[in-house]
Amino acid sequence: MPTDAPTIEVAFALAGDAYVARIRSSADREPIATLILPRAVVDRAVLDAAHARLEVRLDGMVAAYLDTDSRTLSSVKLSELIAAAVSADALAAEDDATLIGRLEAELERALDIVRRARA
Repeated sequence: MPTDAPTIEVAFALAGDAYVARIRSSADREPIATLILPRAVVDRAVLDAAHARLEVRLDGMVAAYLDTDSRTLSSVKLSELIAAAVSADALAAEDDATLIGRLEAELERALDIVRRARA
């Protein structure tokens, strides 16, 4: 029965558009295997598993968080998101001119909900 069995070490790093995982034995310097995984595939798998959620908060912030963790990953003012959506660059990229009207109608519905909650 071996008493000093080597352990397996895994190093995982981002390298451009891919993640590189190197697997090696603690007894050797050279990797046993190197895996190159496309970043888009890994990112999608991680995000799907993380169950990221968005929340509109009462202070007007939109926050991203994980179901499994109460910490906020990122937050931004709702008005900043709207400004980005209706910027000249964003509007120029859209083919459907009716989208701005649909956004306006949705914002009016949202504002009505807030006003009813205050009453």
